[in-house]
Amino acid sequence: MDDDGTLEEWNSLNTQSGVGTWSLSGTLFTASTHFLPPYNSIFLLSSTLDTATMRISGNWGYSPSTINGGKFYLVKQ
Repeated sequence: MDDDGTLEEWNSLNTQSGVGTWSLSGTLFTASTHFLPPYNSIFLLSSTLDTATMRISGNWGYSPSTINGGKFYLVKQ
């Protein structure tokens, strides 16, 4: 994730596999990312930042849903 609101998705072979955008408004973190061709899947994230632990937790889904894919969390190291 870059400060300009863009993000890149990389696979286990260290090859870029997707691009997207993210935003943080207050404690609400959202993102949208899509795989590069030939794939067309779009993923949406909706989550909350816990400022005490710097942990982001929420749901992800296949567009247009933000919940049909599962739950996730990110922790700053």
